[in-house]
This record gives sequence, C-alpha cells and structure tokens, in this order.
Amino acid sequence: MNPDDSMSNAAKETIDQTNSIEKQMAAEAAAEAQVDAGPAPDNSIMVDADPNYKPLSEIAASKPDEPKIDPTVLVDTGTAAADKPKKIKNKRAPIIAGIIVGAILLLGLGIWGIVSLVSHDSGGAVAEEGKIAFFIENNNGDGTYAAFDGEGKQITEFNYGSTSTFRNGYAMVQDKTKTKYAIMTNTGKLAVPFEKYDSIAQVGAYFLVAKGEDKKLINGKDEEIMLLDDASEAFGMTIAEDGNSAIVFDSAGEKIGELASGFKLAKKTDKAYVVVRTSDRVYVVSASTGLVKNSFESKAEYDVYETSKDNDIVALRSETDYKILWGDKVYTWKRERSSYVSISSYGDTNVYMTSGDNRYYMASDGKIIEGPSDSAQFAIIDSEHYAYRKYSDSFVTIIAGDEKIVLSDVSSLSKTGDGYSVNFSGGKSANIYDKNGKPLFTESDFGGKKIYSILGKDKNGNYIVNSGTLYDKNQKELGHVSATLKNLDDGNYLIDGYNATGIMSAEGKVLIEERSCSEIEVSGDFYICQVNAKKYSLYSNKGKRIVQEYNSVRVVDNHIEADNGEGIEYYTLDGEKFYES
Repeated sequence: MNPDDSMSNAAKETIDQTNSIEKQMAAEAAAEAQVDAGPAPDNSIMVDADPNYKPLSEIAASKPDEPKIDPTVLVDTGTAAADKPKKIKNKRAPIIAGIIVGAILLLGLGIWGIVSLVSHDSGGAVAEEGKIAFFIENNNGDGTYAAFDGEGKQITEFNYGSTSTFRNGYAMVQDKTKTKYAIMTNTGKLAVPFEKYDSIAQVGAYFLVAKGEDKKLINGKDEEIMLLDDASEAFGMTIAEDGNSAIVFDSAGEKIGELASGFKLAKKTDKAYVVVRTSDRVYVVSASTGLVKNSFESKAEYDVYETSKDNDIVALRSETDYKILWGDKVYTWKRERSSYVSISSYGDTNVYMTSGDNRYYMASDGKIIEGPSDSAQFAIIDSEHYAYRKYSDSFVTIIAGDEKIVLSDVSSLSKTGDGYSVNFSGGKSANIYDKNGKPLFTESDFGGKKIYSILGKDKNGNYIVNSGTLYDKNQKELGHVSATLKNLDDGNYLIDGYNATGIMSAEGKVLIEERSCSEIEVSGDFYICQVNAKKYSLYSNKGKRIVQEYNSVRVVDNHIEADNGEGIEYYTLDGEKFYES
C-alpha cells in the first residue's frame, strides 16, 4: 500500500490550506518591504507624473492618528513610522501553527495506521502450492513456536503458544496466551485472523471452528464446507458429524461419502489400509496418507485381511467372500470353510487361493491359474507364462503358452526380471531362464566362474551372482562383498551381512561400509543407519553422511531432526544445521 493513498482527506485539506496561507504571507511580506523602502528610483520604475502624488512617509507623518494599516500588520501608532521601527505581528500565526501541528498529528496518525496494518496480520493470505513449512519450539524454554520453510529459513517470530501441522498449506496457531486462534499459511501469513472465531481445531484437511454456539467446517481459505455438530479425525480423514449422520472426507478434502448407519471408523490399526463403509459402497483408504486406494459396491462388512510387502495388493474379507484389490482392479474369491486367500512375496508377489485341496494362483491381469496342490514355489510372469516347483520332487515346470519345459535337480525357483532364477543341486551351475524357458547363460559365462546362485536382470541391467558379486549386462564384474546383495527400490543394493549392513551403488561402489551399521532403514532418499543399540546416523543415497551418532534420527517435512539426548538439532537435507532446541 502506498502511504499517500492511506492519508485521510482531512489531512490533505489541512496541508493544502497551510500551503495557501504560507504563499499569501510571503506576498504580503513583500508588499510591506516595498512600503518601508519608499518609491522605486526613476531608473527602475517609469510612471506618469501625478499632481496629487505624495510619498507614503509623508502620508504616515501627516496623519498620525489615522495610520494607513496594511491588513496583514499592526503599526505602533505612538511613534511616527519614520522614527521607530514597526513591530510586525502576524494575526494568523497561532492559527497557522495550530493547523500545522494538527496536520503533523494527522499525518502521524495516518503513518501509525499504516504501520499498525502491517504489524497486525488481518488475514486473507493464501497458501503457496507445494511449499514446505513446519513449526519449531523456541530453544529458550518459553514454550513458543515459530514457522520455518523447507530450506530452514525462519518465516515467523516465536509468537505462537500452540500449533498444528501444516496440511495442504494451512495450520492452526494460537497466540502466546493460548486463548486466541488463527489459521496460518505455509508462507507465515494468516489466512484467518485472531479473534474471528472463539476456537479452531484442525481435523484432517479442514478446520472445525466455533463462534458462540455455532460450529462449522471450513477450509484454510475460510470457505464454509458445512454446518455441523462436531468433527474428528482418523488417519488424516475428516469425520463431520451432523445429527445422526457422519460424512467422511479424505486427507485432500475430497468427499468420500456418508458413513453407513452403525459403522464406526477405527482410529488405530496395525494394517496399511483401513475400510470406510458407506450405505452402498466400500472404500479402502491408506492408513498413512488418508487417500482412497480403491472402492467397490457392496453393503457387506469387510475388514483388511492381508497386504503385499509393497502394499500394492490388498485382500479384504467378509463373511461370504474375499476381495482382492490389485492396482485399480477388484477381484472376488468365494469364502468357504476350506478356502482362504494369501499373499506371498517370495521372489515376487504372488496371490494364491485355496478351495478344498486345490491351490490357485492369480496373475496380475486377474486370471486364475490352477497349480499343483503341493507346489512349494510358484513364479508368475503373466497368465500364459509361469513356473512352479513341488514339495514332493526336485523338478521345475515352466509353462510358456502351450509348451511345457521341465528341469530336474532344482533346489530353488524364483521370479527375477522377466524370467526365472533357477538354482540346481549336484554341482550344476545356476541359470536364468526367459519366459519361454530358454537359458540365458552357459558354463563359460561370467569368466567361467562356478555359479551357485544368480539374480537379474534388475532395473540397472545388473546381475547378482553367488549372492555377493555384482555384474553388469556385459558380465563385467562391478563389485564384490562377503555378504548378500539385495536390490533396493532406489537402484542401490543392500549389503546384508551377519549383524552388519551396508550399501553398494549400481556401479559397484561401496557407499556405506558393511560394518558401519547393524541395521539400515530406508527413508525416502536417505538411509537411517543404526550404529549400535543407542546411536543412529543418517546417510544420503549417494553415501554422504549427513548426521552421525544421535539417539534418534528422522526425515520429516523436507528437513532432518536429530535427537542429541539433550534436545533436537534441525538440519536441511544437505546436512546444514539451522536450529537447535
């Protein structure tokens, strides 16, 4: 705002009047100076002769009792003007001074008003999409909080006695007395000012606000969603209660629907998903994100029965059937006394079902494959290409369309890449078979080295041979460790040894030494390394150690929090400490 625009009209008029009076005073002072000096010399002013003309000094001397008074000055009439200097007094001086003082006061009040507007956030701010923000408690122990952005820059003062978490760019804040409420954006500005509502509570993507006896649900922009009696939160979802009904919104604020009569949404679970049931539909919602994975029409009651390791497959169970949610597809398997559904992740995720003594497997396209009842291992590429090994013998059968290839003396089978990894007993080298059952390598490959086990081709185009040696697609050795290498989703390899773990890159470079960590947990683009029973370090997926040997370490809201035993140290993702509490 331009300060001139906020100046009151009264102040502007006062200043204009002052300027006008000052100009008039200057003109009158010039006229008075002309009177005191007498007529101008002939060489400066040429006038026509006037027979009645008399100088002002003669007029003033000849009429002392009736002086000619200029309207702007008072002349002491007790002495002739020519004999005594005149005391010039400005009749309007007190008025002018008052006007000037008033103008200054008004101008000051205007400036104060501007400053007041700047220092007092009146709300109306809008969040920046994708901007990270979080709160940190003051390290002086006064219990106040300030907001920081994802780069560790402090964007507010420590002026808040209580806060919530930023969700979709908005968070609830309380003043230092914890008696006033507001909504803040991820820019540090207020979307809803203090004192507009008596109370504000964050419930999922929305806010429950109260003014007097009235309650309503609003978003961060102060837009009304609905009037209600109460609201609560579960797994990031909003449950808005109005009378005998309850409406559920996901963590992004999208309406899921009205809960079925009698259905109570759980507040805790040890599963990756929870069920939300409306009057005619079942929704499967992620317990970590509060977002819907899938849904299907049904009035039956389901619970989450089992999930795959990567959480891509979910099995639900009701009294009459199983629902298998694979990606965006939903499949049904009848539930009987002798039937069940299970999800395994041996080599690759498989869904298998039983019915009586029969065992069935599901391909990713939903087609059902009937397998032997005593199959020990089953690897599926698609419904036309799969392989299995029985418990009762050492044979592997590879199905490739109408063809059947049988391998003997097999000790293990697993899916790897677009084929099958087959390990043999009796001194025969392990090999990889493509989906049509053809071996990819000969005895002379990999430098003629004896191959006991082999996995690949992975996303890097590499092979893991004999558990601990990494080869590229041209069979060039990249690296070796005396432990087991396991593929990670980020393209690196976990070095899994006895009570010791490390990390190897796709190029075979050891990023974290095997004996540096007793365990490694993957957290986004970082590795949390457990150094010993009480200490943890944090590494990037490039092998850079960010922080070391803290009581606990976690990556959250685009920054790192490390507990040093006496307080929390805050770091950027590059490892620069920006605050300590």
